[in-house]
Amino acid sequence: SSFADLLFYPIYTGFIVGHLDEFHAVNSVFNNASSSSNVSVVLKKFNTSDALNLFNQATTIFESNVITLIEGSKATTSACALSTVTGIPLIRLRHDSGPLDHCEKAVQMSAGYNDYARATRDIVNTFGWKNIVLVYEERHVHEAGFFVAITQKLQLTVNLVQLYEQGQDEGLTAAIQSAVEQVKDFDAEIVVLYMENKNIQLMLQQKPCNHRKTYIWIIQGQYRAGLSLRVERHSVFVGHSYLFSFPNVTKKLISLTFLSRQQLTAVSYDAVQTINKAANIEPCSSINGSDIGPEATKAMLTCLRMVSLNGTTGFLQFNEQGERKRVELEILNLRNNSFKKIGTWNSSKGAVFSGNILRNMDNPLSETTLEGRKLRAVGLLDAPFVMRVKNKNGGFSYEGYCIDLLNELARNLKFTYELYLSPDGKYGAENEDGTWSGTMKEIVNERADIIVAALTVTESREKVVDFSVPYMYYTEDILLKKTSSKENYDLLQFMNPFDNQVWFATLATLVVISIAVFVINYYSPYGFKDENGRGTSEEFSFFNSVWFALACMLQQGGDNTPKSLSGRILAGCYWFCILIWVSTYTANLAAFFTVKNAEHPINNLEDIVKSSYSVGILDSSSTSEFFETSGYETHKKIWHKIKSEGTLAENTAQGVEWVREKDEFAFITDGPFLQHIANKKPCDLQVVPGLSTSKGLALAFQANDPHVNDFTLAILRLHENDFLTSLQRKWWDSTNKCPVEEETCM
Repeated sequence: SSFADLLFYPIYTGFIVGHLDEFHAVNSVFNNASSSSNVSVVLKKFNTSDALNLFNQATTIFESNVITLIEGSKATTSACALSTVTGIPLIRLRHDSGPLDHCEKAVQMSAGYNDYARATRDIVNTFGWKNIVLVYEERHVHEAGFFVAITQKLQLTVNLVQLYEQGQDEGLTAAIQSAVEQVKDFDAEIVVLYMENKNIQLMLQQKPCNHRKTYIWIIQGQYRAGLSLRVERHSVFVGHSYLFSFPNVTKKLISLTFLSRQQLTAVSYDAVQTINKAANIEPCSSINGSDIGPEATKAMLTCLRMVSLNGTTGFLQFNEQGERKRVELEILNLRNNSFKKIGTWNSSKGAVFSGNILRNMDNPLSETTLEGRKLRAVGLLDAPFVMRVKNKNGGFSYEGYCIDLLNELARNLKFTYELYLSPDGKYGAENEDGTWSGTMKEIVNERADIIVAALTVTESREKVVDFSVPYMYYTEDILLKKTSSKENYDLLQFMNPFDNQVWFATLATLVVISIAVFVINYYSPYGFKDENGRGTSEEFSFFNSVWFALACMLQQGGDNTPKSLSGRILAGCYWFCILIWVSTYTANLAAFFTVKNAEHPINNLEDIVKSSYSVGILDSSSTSEFFETSGYETHKKIWHKIKSEGTLAENTAQGVEWVREKDEFAFITDGPFLQHIANKKPCDLQVVPGLSTSKGLALAFQANDPHVNDFTLAILRLHENDFLTSLQRKWWDSTNKCPVEEETCM
């Protein structure tokens, strides 16, 4: 068996349980990802709380045909030990699992502590800070030591403060207070924290180290969901997070303490994609999924470390030790008690900042509430998201998907708004001089507070505005004019079920059977004879023999049937062959006459490139930006067609008009728009798949807007209570004016 047979032999992955809710969350992601893959990855739960039973647990895992292990949040030692004992590769989801060289068969899905240390080093070097204090817990001593080692060439003053945890409550508070006093004595600029959430929060509850000094606190490792900071206004906090590129995977996960819902989903999704990819690499593609042995697990470790793919947390590639290469992180700054992105870091370019590091807040958070505020919203007319309708009194109002969404958000968050349209009627793209057009110009120049339109989240836009979580995911599709199937009618369609050779063979059979029936009847003494008892009578003359064979073939039956035994045997065999022939013809005829409207010559982007079709896209849109910057050869050719023919549409309506009026024209834009248009009369348009990459539509705000998180949480609630699903039914399914197409024509 091979992994091509995984319908019967799925890949079993063991999950070393630390938290039951964590297992359910990861399992839901695995199920979602595996449903769209040729490899079935099944997650099995193993509770390793009893470390004394390590070998018994290893035996259980062996018997379960597990080929990879996933490490839970509270099973670090036992998971690594089980991997070592069994030889099964261990996939680590977290960044703080300990040094990799303690676990030889591990593959690290998250950035390692060494990546976060290098990111912090580059931040420190960028701003020229010289005096640093590292506050670390005992379990993080190796991380602190690594940071000291990589900063030796920078001529920094690095002081170490270990947090000695002495029991609970009072002892821990005293230890933290002692650490705070040591930080004050060192008079440092930067405080780097290698600590757990609870201890960070306890440290911040102590009196400030020095009232006259602004400390810059840097939290080492991935920013964790359980960390809720309420600190002094003058404090400066910096953290790290992943750059997510999120597919349409499950979002209804249980909230955990060690990773946020989004982080856990992203890393788990990458883990199952890595297993899928490894399963298709030699020698793993020939492993028997029902009989896993040492050779199979050894091969799987090799295949896992050979994987390279674009994941939700960036490009996934591993070195020989199983650590991730080409890690990319966000640099976060605490502002108004919530973290905002101010730059990025990657292992090749170092730290790149898009904003300054600022103090926490100038005003208390309570003064920045949304309640009672009036927001200025900019929109763009594009059905069915934003549409202008005439009122009975002669005035105008707005309706559509985005308007209903904004009204619901205003009701939930208790704000009001005024809406105006983009002056140039465009979504917005960056010009050569760095300025912006369309709705983006309004928000960048701070003339609007929020963009309410079908605005796609892109990297270039994310650099200058803040986006909420997407309210809709979509793909960019192709709009074409339908072709009529009537012109394909043919009087000889009845011959289509068989090739010409079959028809010639049928005719030959008819002639042969006619001659055989005539000859048998003529020479057989038991056949039909003339009045003299010789030859043949009129019943089976040569003409009537042909008529008999033809009547049998058309299932009408002859006037007479052969009387002789030999004649009857021949007729019986002929009838059986006719039965098979007619049944086959009838089945094929039904298949040929059961047709939909004629197949369109364009079914994807490659067909456009190969055809004489012209193609258009929307000017100053995410689609035009994509084709202009894409390095893929097909996309380059399409962009060349667009530029040479001048088919950049000013708006969606113009693109649709070109499709209807021009011969052989295709218009590429967001799928929801095209489906809405194709559902309208005169029902002469159709939509075919275009770009397979899923994108998100979201609300946009001014950079560093403190209310983005409020809108994000509100939109997530609307996802969970199916409000957004009902909106989609309202503006797409319920407005479909085109009848269901006939599927048969005779």
